[in-house]
Amino acid sequence: MHARRWKLSAAQRADMWNLWKAGQSLHAEGDLLRGAGNSHVATLVERHSRFCMLVNVPSKDTATVVAALSQHVRQLPATLRRSLTWDRGLEMAQHKSFTMATDVQVYFCDPQNPWQRGSNENTNGLLRQYLPKKADRSWL
Repeated sequence: MHARRWKLSAAQRADMWNLWKAGQSLHAEGDLLRGAGNSHVATLVERHSRFCMLVNVPSKDTATVVAALSQHVRQLPATLRRSLTWDRGLEMAQHKSFTMATDVQVYFCDPQNPWQRGSNENTNGLLRQYLPKKADRSWL
């Protein structure tokens, strides 16, 4: 029985393959979208291609967010993993453990400067049309 190497869809694999073929690396911007109850989704948006990945996160505490993101990012080819720019939220307080687990350097935006993660902010605005703040995200 073969171990499943990718947990990405065929279209996502093709997008990631095209990034790799073009010599691009995954320099992502990230944020955590909160929903109803204790449902959360982490968004990772690649800066160059605008490729978006959604990661279901059971709660917003640091250990849970870092574990979910680490598990998701480790599924990507090592040649694509480069950096992650996050907002100033406490959910990435254990960013050093994320870096150790994934070999992805984490950077943080300056306070009150969301434009430093413009791709992610724009994508989150578009996602809010389909995932309103009061919607339960646990089904993702």
